[in-house]
Parts: sequence; structure tokens; C-alpha cells
Amino acid sequence: MNYQEPVPDKRAEPFARVLRYVLSKGLLLFLTVVAGLYLTILIANVGGYMDEMVRGQILNTVTGMLRGGWLADEVPEVRNQIVNETIAQMEVARGLDRPFLIRTFYTLINALRLDFGGGGTIRQMILQALPFTLVLVGLTNLIVFIISILLALMVSRRRGGVGDWLVAVLTPLTAMPAWIHGILLVSIFAGILRILPWPVSTNFLGLSGPISGGTRPFQWADIRSMLFPTLAIVIGALFQGIYTWRSFFVTFRDEDFVELARAKGLVNALIERRYVLRPVLPFVITNFVTLAVSLWQEAIPLEIFFNWPGVGSLFAASIQSLNVTMMVGIVVVFAYLLAITTFLLDFVYAAIDPRVKMEINLPRRVSRWRRFRQNKGSDKQPAFCVDRSSFEKPAASPSKAKPKRLPLKERLAGFWGPAGDFLGKLRRSPSGVIGLVMILIMVGVSIYTIISVPMDDAIRFWRGQNDEGHNTGWYHNPIAVPPAWFNLFQKEKLPPTLIFTNQDAALQKDVEQLSEEATRTVVHFSFSYPYDALPSEITFYFKSEYQEKIPMVQMAWHTPDGRVIELGNVLVPGREDFYLSVDTNLKRKLGGNDPTETLFYAPEVEPATIVKGEYELEMTVYTFEPESAVDIEAILYGQVHGLLGTDGRRRDPMVALLWGTVMALALGLAGAVVTNILSVLLAAASAWFGGWLDALIRWIADINLIIPKLLVAILVSLLYSRSIWVVLGVLVVSNIFGSALKSYRAVFMQVKESGYIEAAVTYGAPGRRIVWHYLLPKVLPVAVPQMMIMIPGYIFMEATLAFLGVVDPKLPTWGKVIYESLRGNGLLSGQWYLVILPILLLALTGMAFTIFGHALEKILKPE
Repeated sequence: MNYQEPVPDKRAEPFARVLRYVLSKGLLLFLTVVAGLYLTILIANVGGYMDEMVRGQILNTVTGMLRGGWLADEVPEVRNQIVNETIAQMEVARGLDRPFLIRTFYTLINALRLDFGGGGTIRQMILQALPFTLVLVGLTNLIVFIISILLALMVSRRRGGVGDWLVAVLTPLTAMPAWIHGILLVSIFAGILRILPWPVSTNFLGLSGPISGGTRPFQWADIRSMLFPTLAIVIGALFQGIYTWRSFFVTFRDEDFVELARAKGLVNALIERRYVLRPVLPFVITNFVTLAVSLWQEAIPLEIFFNWPGVGSLFAASIQSLNVTMMVGIVVVFAYLLAITTFLLDFVYAAIDPRVKMEINLPRRVSRWRRFRQNKGSDKQPAFCVDRSSFEKPAASPSKAKPKRLPLKERLAGFWGPAGDFLGKLRRSPSGVIGLVMILIMVGVSIYTIISVPMDDAIRFWRGQNDEGHNTGWYHNPIAVPPAWFNLFQKEKLPPTLIFTNQDAALQKDVEQLSEEATRTVVHFSFSYPYDALPSEITFYFKSEYQEKIPMVQMAWHTPDGRVIELGNVLVPGREDFYLSVDTNLKRKLGGNDPTETLFYAPEVEPATIVKGEYELEMTVYTFEPESAVDIEAILYGQVHGLLGTDGRRRDPMVALLWGTVMALALGLAGAVVTNILSVLLAAASAWFGGWLDALIRWIADINLIIPKLLVAILVSLLYSRSIWVVLGVLVVSNIFGSALKSYRAVFMQVKESGYIEAAVTYGAPGRRIVWHYLLPKVLPVAVPQMMIMIPGYIFMEATLAFLGVVDPKLPTWGKVIYESLRGNGLLSGQWYLVILPILLLALTGMAFTIFGHALEKILKPE
């Protein structure tokens, strides 16, 4: 009997390879999630916040048991002893008696299972809210992916056409977070044009009522409420995807195999599907991973604005109640979502790209120094090592004279030559010139703001700190009125604010000495009133100086039609404010009529008509001491004010918008410069030294991809410091290991294989010199544009944090203006300009740096 060895089933080999790939990739991602979550728990529990939450849960449980009748028959001494012992035992059961690091490991295990005690309430609330977020973001991701692919193919067919130009214009304009697009959509279509109905789910940050996230299961009727948030996400991501993928399609349309397919007579649809779309899909999938990760995080402020009952709204509720345990649970959920998204898209990438094998090999690269040590003493010589004994050393120079220094003119020519070439290329780029001009305007505005309005004064004005009884500066302004330029677009002219003071030397004053001590001074405030609406309010501010006898002021109002209306008398014991518009005594004196209407309306005329012409406010001041005096300030508050109007606290947003420009440039430049410098250095070290250092840096980058940056920044801001610079530091650290590092590392890996690098190694150049003089200069054409494009990201992140109300409460910024306008229901009350204007500035800033960065990318791109 002949024995035959079993023939292996070749059909099972692909399945086993795929299974190994799935398990290995899943295990690696799980370890990455574990590391990221442990870091988040350390951040959240360094101050003991999570431990205090656990103790609070235990105390609530014991309190509920006591209210239910537990130990009701025991005497107080015995009951207190049993309660204390029970609390101690429950704390031991929850691990609160263990050391800090051990306790955090137990917290990590519970967090991975979403088990935070309390009967699973937190897990239940998160799981109820999760379907809303999955439907909103998942469905929108699919819509963005399909539509952007189709439109990118259409645009790439006609380079330089109308569609191509339109995408190039709209990409920087829409490069803003989704919540900003959501506010714009609601403001324009529901608030201004009133074309679409007001979203019923919108309650503006949940400040008008409790946020209802996670309180009910998802219903298909909720799809009607998805119109605005879905459009917001699509607008924010669509054109960026089209612009990026259109560049890939244009590149592959010029390949030889595409020309060959056209020569064969294949139809355009088949060529696009097989020869253009298929080879570019790996790049599209890679970019889509980054886009999808950003969309998961952008859903948080978007859900908060629309009060969409998803995980984002639940996170807002935890911010308001400072429920750290709920915050960590939501971070866990988002980490799982990001990991699953990365895994699925990475699996699809491996499936569609035949060059990627479905297997994972541990990094086996060793450093050049280790290879040299391994080969030392053997017959085999490393490729990069040569026998230096064959080279003759140059003879020592008999003189140590310094090299002749070039003249200044030649040195300047060596500098201005490349600079002039760069400026010439920039001049030929209209978008680059426009972006540079916009950036220079912002820099000029920032310099003017710092000089004219110092930061301390800006903070004092914005916070409305008291100055001798009045809010500093703001008491001159009306409450919540539109800008003065509104009068250009309407038939009826609204009045501005009119301010009169008796300190004005041009005023007519009649002074009469009644006795040695008593004086009567009549002040005539005359003004023209050609407007079609009443003042919003009328107030007189008096301030007196006297020794014993209190001064008195008698007030009278003269109308253009000859009427004289007595307004009454007022004693001025120091400081006195007379609110004429709401004075009950004056209203009773006028027969119950509104004082402001009586002063301006023609009597017994229907409909009510304002008497236009010259008015006079007559103030008669009686003083009864020689050195006594009264300062008068009469303010007729208007219905329009300045360039930007006012908010509900009489503040002029101009201060916040001007200093918002300073803060935007400072935060954006500081964050982008530090991030790019450190990312470039780490990428260079990773690519050059390789080995364990490369594996460690790439693993940290993967961990950073899993951790939601926005949520971690909010945790740090709420638990430790609200300083914008501390939050900026957290964002910088997280962005150092972001997508920029991976891009720079890819460039370094390509440059490292160049011939001149091998030559430099052969001649014994030290690694530090190679990195500084050969690797780093090659990445500058990529790093400088990337830094410019990264600046709007930091500006938008600050605006997002301010929109959520978790940043420095002192500094006035664009995001703070948006937040406070929404908090005061600015959209509902018609003050859409307080929301639109800072958003417009955000859009223009993002557009300026984005188009300038793209122009630099084309100019500095190596040939």
C-alpha cells in the first residue's frame, strides 16, 4: 500500500491569508485603542475627578437605600456605623483603595466595556444616542464619497473649464467646520430668506432647555430633521474631496495606458472606470480615511447646534453637568468608531490594491550602525562602507588664511536672485497674490489693534467692568440694534444714537445769578430729527458736586410744532439716572400715554406720525452753593449703531472682531509653526534611523489618530485650565503626530533612497549632517505650504471650542462672538449679523491661507 502525502488545498490559502490579515490588523488597532484610552483616562483622572464621580455614585446608591427604608429600625449610632462600613466596602469593591496606576488600569478595563457603575445608566444613554450619530455621520459619509467621486471625474474631463474653476473657488470658501455651515444655512434660508422652515430640533446650544440626547430610540421620522445637518456636512466636505481627487484623476488621465485605451477606441465611460478610477482608488481611500475621521469629530458641535439627540448632544450635557465619567465614556465610543472606520477602510484599501498583501509583518529594519556592527570583522563589507585607506589625505596648508569674503553686492545678489525668482512666480499666480494681500491686511489690522486697543483695555471693555457706576463705554450704546448701514437697504430710516452733554463748549447756556449762593443755568440741547422711527430709549445721566445743599434740575421738551412738554424735576444727590422712557410718574402726568411717543408723535393724528424737524431739550440747573455744579449727559438711544450693531449687553462687537483677528493670527501661526517644525524633525528621525524609533513614532501616530482631539482638548479645558494657550498646547501635541508627520515621513523615505544620500553615507558624512543638509531641505517645498494650510485648522479649532463655551472666558475672539450671539438667541431675534460677520471673517481667513498655501505648493514644488 503506497502512502501519499495530502495535497494542500490551495483554495484555503487566500482565506487563511485574509483571516490572518483581519486578526492581525484588528489586534493592532485594539492595542492602539487601549493605549489611547489609557492616556485619556490618565488625563481625566490625574486630579481625581473620575474617582470623585465613583464616590458620588456610591453615596447616591447608599442614600437611595436609606430612603427606601434600609436600616430604619436601627438606632442612629449603629446605622451610621453600618453605613460607613458599607460605603468603605463598596469603595474597595470599586477599587478606590488601590494605588493610582493600578486604579487607572481597572478604570481602563471598565471603560473598554463602558461599565462605569450606576446600574449601566451611562452605557444605556450612550447606546441610545449612538444610532442618531451613526445615521447622521455614516449616511453623510456615504453621500459625500459617492457624489465627490462622480463630480471629480466630471471636472477632470475638462481641465480649466467652468466646473474646474468653480471647484477651485468653492474649495477654500467651504473649508470650514460643519457647524459653521449649519449656522449659515439656518441663518440664510430660515432666518433671512425664510425659504425653508426653521429646524424644529434647533435650540441653539441647548441653552434654552435641557439637551435631550440619548433619551429615546431612533425613529425614521427623525430623517426629516436631518436636512440641515446633512447639508452642512456635505457642503463642508464635498468640494475638498472633489478638489483633492480631481488632482489624482487629472494625473492618471495623462498616463500612457490611458492614451492606449483611447487609441483602441474604448468608450470614455469604460476608460474612466477601468483605467482612471481603479488605479486612483487607493489614494482616494487613503484621503477618505482622514476625511471620515474629521467628520466623526465635527459631528459633535453640529449635533449640539441642531440639538440632534446623538452622542454630541450627550457630550454637551456632560459638559454642562461636568460629568467626567460620561465624557470618558463618549471618548471610548468615538475611539471605537474611529478604529472601526480605519479598519474597514484599510481593509478595503488592501482588497482593491493588488500591490498590498494581506499580511502584517513586524518591523525588522535595523539601524545602519547595527548593520555595521553585525558585519564588522566578517568578509562581507557593507554597501555603504569603503576602505578609507585608499584615499590620500590632502597636505596641510602652510597658511591658515581665512577665505576671501565676497563683497556685499555679490552676497545680496545671491540672496535676491532666488527671492526675485520666487516673487516673479508669485506675481504670475493670481490666487497667491490675493491670498498674500488678504494676509497682509490681517497683519496690518492686528498691528493697529494692538497699538490702539491694548489687550487689558479690550478685556475690560468686553467684560463690561464697572467704571464709576456705569459699564465702561457700553452705556452709551443701545441694546441689541442692527448696524447703521441697514438704513441703506430700507425705506424707513432708523435713528442713530444721539448724545448730548453740558460740557460741550458749543452749547447755548444762559446763566443767571439768583443770589450770592444760588445760580440758575439753562442749557439748550437742540438737534434735528429727520427719522421715521422713535428712539429705542431716552435716559438722562446726572452727576453733581456740592457740600450740603443738593442741586436740582428742571427738564422741558420743545417740539418742532411749538409744544412744550414739562418732564419734571429731579434732585441730584451725587449721581442720578433718569430713565424717561419708563418713568411711571411722567407717564401718569401725561395721562397714561407712553412718554417717548408723546415727545415725538403729532397729537391727535391717525395713524401715529413722527413730527420731523428741530427739537430742543431744555435743562434748567439750580445750584445753591458757590462751588456746586451738575454734569448732564442726555442720550437718545437709536435703533441702529456703528458698523456692526450691538448685542444684548450693549457691547459693540468691533472690539471682539478686531482682537479676534489678533488671536486668530497668533493661535494659527504659533500652532502651525510649532506643529510643522516638530513634525518634520520627528519624521526625519523616523525615516533616517528606522528600527524601533520608526515603529514607535508610527505607533504613537496611530494612537493619536484614534483619540478624538476635540474631546481631549475639552477635557483639559474643563478639568485643568481654561487658558487658550494651554488648550493650544494640547492641540499642538496631538497634531504633531497627525497626518502631516506621515506625509513628511513618506517624502523622507523617498529622498533617503536617492543616490546622493548613498554617496554622502559612503564618504562618511555623519547622520546629523545628512539630516540637516540633505533631507530637511527637500521637505521644505512641502512643509511651507502645509504650514500655511494648517493655520486655518487651528483658527477653526479655537472657534469650535469657543462655540462650545469651554475656552478662556476673558479673551474676545470670533468664536466667542458666535457663541454669545447664539446664547442670546441672536438668530431668533433677527440679529443674524452678529453671527454672520464673525463667520465671514473665519471664512475669509481660511480662504486667504488656503489659497496662498496652494499657490506656494505650486511655486515651491520641486520639478
